Amino acid sequence: MRLLLTAAVAFLLACSCGYVGEPLPPALNIPVPVNDLRAEQIGGRIVVTFTAPKLTTDGIVMKRLGAIELFVNDTAVAVAGLEPGPVSAETPAAPFAGRSAMVRVRVSSLKGKWSTWATKNVEIVAPLAPPADLVAQATAKGVRLRWNSPAPEFRILRSAGALAAEVARLNQREWIDPESKFGQTYSYQVEALNGDARSGLSAAVEITPKDTFPPTVPAGLTGVAGIGSIELAWDRSPEPDVAGYRVYRSTDGTQWNPVGAQTPAASYSDREVKAGTAYKYAVTAVDQNGNESARSVVVEIAAP
Repeated sequence: MRLLLTAAVAFLLACSCGYVGEPLPPALNIPVPVNDLRAEQIGGRIVVTFTAPKLTTDGIVMKRLGAIELFVNDTAVAVAGLEPGPVSAETPAAPFAGRSAMVRVRVSSLKGKWSTWATKNVEIVAPLAPPADLVAQATAKGVRLRWNSPAPEFRILRSAGALAAEVARLNQREWIDPESKFGQTYSYQVEALNGDARSGLSAAVEITPKDTFPPTVPAGLTGVAGIGSIELAWDRSPEPDVAGYRVYRSTDGTQWNPVGAQTPAASYSDREVKAGTAYKYAVTAVDQNGNESARSVVVEIAAP
């Protein structure tokens, strides 16, 4: 009996034991390398930005780094903070002017294990001054900007009550904003560019363009004599804000008087005519703000 109990206990103990696998290797604690290193010259500074990693090569999350080493060639650049996330640092560009500078960065874990280096080359030139004398002017086609700068390229930033955003890059010192609208307030800044170098932004200029610009002169005016009337027709003006047209009449070509009321149609029937009298006609376009174009070419028709 005792032998049977001993055998049963041994069997139960054998069944209750789990499988013991191979021991896991120790974590390496090596941070992944920086993968978004960016370096650019802004005025007289080299500005470096990157994201300090939060993971090790084993996929372990790091809440804090052990160290960050940042160099421009052999010059160490101080970096504030050791938390994973966005990092920005800068150093004077003058010591590297006229040559290529290698920017490199690496990070270590709290265990003192270093990532591999991330590198970026940047060409350093004589510092660019921000564009000067920026002026903004309202035109019929949009806000026109002009400025002074010897730089070969420029970028334009615009804000309208929100954060400024780049709206154009060009190699000339003048630009018309085709998306600007009358009555809307805008702020503009311009930055000079030369390869990887930037000047920094110019002083801002603000403008609220107003519509003081007349529509284009109506084209294609024709006239024919009808029964007791003279029938006029012309091409519609291309501007979307044209509210209507005014017809002018003269008998001697010197004194012009409006005929009837402003009409939204591109045609008019003049019934206040005298048989046998020759009349001269011209047409203007009027926009929603009351701006009136010059008179069109003249047509002359004799009433039957």
